[in-house]
Amino acid sequence: MDASSAGHSVVVQHLCGKASLGNIIALEAARTRLNREICQRAVAWVQAQPSFIRRWHATYLMRYRWITFSTLHLLISLLIWSHFFLKKFRQKENVPTTIPAEKAVLPEEAGLPMPFYWAKRLVPPLEFGLMHAILFQFAVLPITMSRHLLTLASQTSLAAFVPFEHMVSFHIYVGYIACAFIVLATIGFFAFFGSACAAHLHGSPHEPEDFCAKLTSEIMITGYILFGCVVIILMSSAFRRYIKYEVFYVVHHLFLAVFVVAILHTLDDQFRQRTPVGKARSQNFHFLTTSIAIYAVDRLWTRICKGRCSLIKFSITGDKSHLLLKL
Repeated sequence: MDASSAGHSVVVQHLCGKASLGNIIALEAARTRLNREICQRAVAWVQAQPSFIRRWHATYLMRYRWITFSTLHLLISLLIWSHFFLKKFRQKENVPTTIPAEKAVLPEEAGLPMPFYWAKRLVPPLEFGLMHAILFQFAVLPITMSRHLLTLASQTSLAAFVPFEHMVSFHIYVGYIACAFIVLATIGFFAFFGSACAAHLHGSPHEPEDFCAKLTSEIMITGYILFGCVVIILMSSAFRRYIKYEVFYVVHHLFLAVFVVAILHTLDDQFRQRTPVGKARSQNFHFLTTSIAIYAVDRLWTRICKGRCSLIKFSITGDKSHLLLKL
């Protein structure tokens, strides 16, 4: 017996000392049958469900990383909203429950219950939380379109966790969330400010604070412009399948105006005059400049590295299933 045969004999004897070869084969066969039965039961359960559950199951299996990543993003957005909601809610604990004499529109209204007391306690925290959740979406959006950077990142270990192949879908998803938050914030804002303005003019008792003047302030005007640009982008995105791509592409670049106006939104007269309100205001550029800089560098990088080629000839296959290009 040569050395090789002796080595194999020792290995077989070692295995057989623990369990016979027949037992090992039987164990593996039983394990295979168990796995097959589990798979068959799982397939049978899915097929027995309604069609929408089967479609959801198939979609999840194909895009589970995108779904998990998007869900994590939504949870982070809600966490940001709740953090700033609680921060502003604590600041609003000093809202008086009755009308102070120095702020009463009519002398006899001093000491009466404060109009919209709970609205003043809850609406500003809700809006403050939504504002920061929107800023988080705005900070993420430019990075989702930094194609050169994403291409390089997809070749790293991050690809095991980040669905780079679905980044366009994630960009659309984040954009819709940002637009939904903005629409909700605007509706809540106008409902609150409109009611308080009407109560200041015609209420009984009158709202002591002049909310009507705030509707024409500088920060409000930039807010109107911001909301208008967002609505235009939202409509062009929602109907992008029904309009020319060139129109969608041009309109979508309104996001540049959105970011500029969003930064100017908090750099208003209150900030420039260094009033207490202006000093305490959360500045948007703190949240946006980094992601904007990353996007700008990525676009410049792409422009520098871009190569051009000329189309010499094109043709369509006989079954019209493929387009052949000669470059």
